[in-house]
Amino acid sequence: MKDEIEQIALMQGASKIGIASVESFAGAPSGHAPTDFIPGAKSVISFGIALLDAAVGRDKLFLTSQIVPEGLRMPVQEYVYNTVAYTMVNTRLEQIGMSIALFLEKHGYPSMCFPATYDEHYEPLMSKVPGFLAPFSHRHAAVRAGLGEFGLSNLVLTPEYGPRIRLNSVITTLQLEPDPIITEKLCIKGCTLCAKACASCAYDSNTRVLTPKDNLIWHEIWLDPPSVTDKYRCYSGRCAGVCMRVCPVGSKRTHRSHRQEKSST
Repeated sequence: MKDEIEQIALMQGASKIGIASVESFAGAPSGHAPTDFIPGAKSVISFGIALLDAAVGRDKLFLTSQIVPEGLRMPVQEYVYNTVAYTMVNTRLEQIGMSIALFLEKHGYPSMCFPATYDEHYEPLMSKVPGFLAPFSHRHAAVRAGLGEFGLSNLVLTPEYGPRIRLNSVITTLQLEPDPIITEKLCIKGCTLCAKACASCAYDSNTRVLTPKDNLIWHEIWLDPPSVTDKYRCYSGRCAGVCMRVCPVGSKRTHRSHRQEKSST
């Protein structure tokens, strides 16, 4: 059934999928662990959809447009990004989650799928739930399912796409063989491009907001967020993913440079 679940996800547009055991979520906040949603849960299915490079690099769109005036360029760029790299992807992630959950329940395994994110429609909920705490952490699930590791930006970095991927999860009572957690470090030691680029969210003129936690060990795989981020400033800053754009992990530039190094040796 693991192969069938993977086929459902991949055929509907998922870029990556992995399985985590429920035991790997020990320490989850009370009320947000897999068994809090499905008593007797055995597995968590994590999957993600990679973002289109042109959408992530939205600041390069319409630079020579004869239709969009310069004064409207940024709002139009943000509209394209928010639609193509956010809303459309989240909708597809939710559809994949529902398809997997319905497939599992059809075979007798109680399952639960989730909204991909709060998105704009959940403003009342966002204002009442402290710290933007989601119903279930798709990022933690992805790391425990072997899709990647947390980066300094607190986004999940994947080998293929870096942080340019959005995630969702399904909890199920079906016992599935978990995938191994990655062993190769992805976040580049000493790299702080994400923090430096995120002027509206991570920094202001006086205060550094995105900071590594104490005694950060760069050579270890980060299974949990390694930094402290002001989530409210991140949301209100509306920087449209600048931390994703500047991250060199999984970028085509990184792949090209690696290929060039191999071809020259």
